[in-house]
Amino acid sequence: LELLGVNEYSFHNLPCGRFDQVPLIEINKVIEKEISKFKPDTVFTHSDCDSNKDHVKVYDATIISTRPGCGVDNVFSYEVLSSSEWGFKIGFSPNVFYNLTENNVDDKYNALYKYSSEIKQFPFPRNKKGIITLATYRGMQSGNIYAEAFKLIRQLNK
Repeated sequence: LELLGVNEYSFHNLPCGRFDQVPLIEINKVIEKEISKFKPDTVFTHSDCDSNKDHVKVYDATIISTRPGCGVDNVFSYEVLSSSEWGFKIGFSPNVFYNLTENNVDDKYNALYKYSSEIKQFPFPRNKKGIITLATYRGMQSGNIYAEAFKLIRQLNK
């Protein structure tokens, strides 16, 4: 995370791959505690169309935890390579794009490679070619060379 400039973060002892066994309220409380401590105006969370059910549970808990009046003005969902595009019922449908530079794409690649257990050879999406391909595709959708895509869930204009 430090590679990306993230110096403050928390880990919680939730069972990986088994969020379906955790009451939603427990995940809500974790998220609400972090929101209360950090006081963000914008929150990014997983997509509700992700094939990883833990990610969907986090999305559901985040939506509840960021309900209007909690101090969070903007909520976005994001896609995760080899999870979002494999949720074949409903595809990730972004409506917000951020231009990326080649250096940004390299940073994403370098950060992902810190988690070597998540990397496999192409055509598996989590590798350098997959990252570049997705960034290029999202760039084409938005009139950029590279882009990162998000779905705006809720926005409060002040």
